[in-house]
Amino acid sequence: MKYYLGVDGGGTKTLFECYDENGKLVAQVKLPTCHLLQVSMDQARECLQTGVNQIKSAIAFKPQSDQLSIGLGLAGYGANADLRQAIEQMCQLALKGERYHIWNDAEIALYGGLNGQDGLLLIAGTGSIVLAKEGNHFYRSGGWGYLLGDEGSAYWLAKQLLNHFTRQADGREARTRLYAYLMDYFHLDDAGEIIQLIARDYSSRTQLAKLAVLVSQLAESGDAVAIDIINQAAQELADLLLCHQDHFDQQPMPVVTIGGLIENNVLLQNRVTELIEPKFYLTKACYSPARGASLLVKEFYG
Repeated sequence: MKYYLGVDGGGTKTLFECYDENGKLVAQVKLPTCHLLQVSMDQARECLQTGVNQIKSAIAFKPQSDQLSIGLGLAGYGANADLRQAIEQMCQLALKGERYHIWNDAEIALYGGLNGQDGLLLIAGTGSIVLAKEGNHFYRSGGWGYLLGDEGSAYWLAKQLLNHFTRQADGREARTRLYAYLMDYFHLDDAGEIIQLIARDYSSRTQLAKLAVLVSQLAESGDAVAIDIINQAAQELADLLLCHQDHFDQQPMPVVTIGGLIENNVLLQNRVTELIEPKFYLTKACYSPARGASLLVKEFYG
């Protein structure tokens, strides 16, 4: 039996999905991230080895008669040559003797989301990036990371929220519901206490990004500042998409959306839709990114 293992190695988790030659999901394993910007080389290697071994055990893999091809979509496998080389080295150590191929995690999400067809992928979660596919050509916008970009992402929304809180605390802008809401949410007696609280409890990018849900809640309650933040985020995400409009002769083109922010925020979805029509339209993914990796490796190795 031929098996095709798709690995979605993102910034928060590593998902292993194994399909047989008939396209049936036969095993699934979920482990912590193997992203080399977040864990050590040894931790990443151990993650991949553990996942593959657990999959093999689940399908009762027999080396004499079965064949396993592994498609990996790994965060960070892009333009940075040093990081790309480190990821390749890690995979060589983890998957010695295995048949595998590496792609970027956005590429497998695009392929799975559109089942190999032309279109675009918008990832708006902790970070933000757009990947477009037209024939054999791939184009990217965004994905510069939180220090240089990630506009319209959950992290970006959280930063905007806190910035407006400090401005309202100073009197640099009029206080809205946002100010009282955060004072109550964080149980603050004095606005200045938020400095130590954020440093203590929200020091990482992923922790801070969780505060984006507060922007949505405030916007839904009618807070004008929160609504403006949502509108700005929508414009940033729309800009990431619209810079690719000249790559497609046929329009409108589908945009697959992935990421907790865009998937769970109806206000943001609706505003992005308004801004990108009639060039593009938002749609749900056909398959998961891990499934996309399994399809890609099946196409690559047969």
